[in-house]
Amino acid sequence: MKIVILGGVAAGTKIAAKLMRENRNYEVFILNKGAEISYAGCGLPYYVGHVIEEKSSLIVHTPEKYTALTGAHVLTGVEATKVDRARSHRRSSGYPGNSRVSLRQAGHCHRSQSYTAPRLRV
Repeated sequence: MKIVILGGVAAGTKIAAKLMRENRNYEVFILNKGAEISYAGCGLPYYVGHVIEEKSSLIVHTPEKYTALTGAHVLTGVEATKVDRARSHRRSSGYPGNSRVSLRQAGHCHRSQSYTAPRLRV
């Protein structure tokens, strides 16, 4: 199953890691508009106050490190411009069918990518 998560940082990286722990056969992709997917938010006041001088000191995981750690794929510099949920249809397994997400990358045209979203358990 191919799963796309829009946005990284705390929520996106956490759900991606959880999905990969539950089933290593999932193809999990995190699409993130910015370059950083994981940073120490508690250190932001120290960065703004110039106690921490280097922004790189706040980075917890690079996309490459995160992929090696979890197996989830990370695409940075990618903006989701549209999610077409109307294309979704229910299958007997209880999961939605294929939907479509439109992406834009800096300096590139729009393109569409199919994905399947699982029913999340709480």
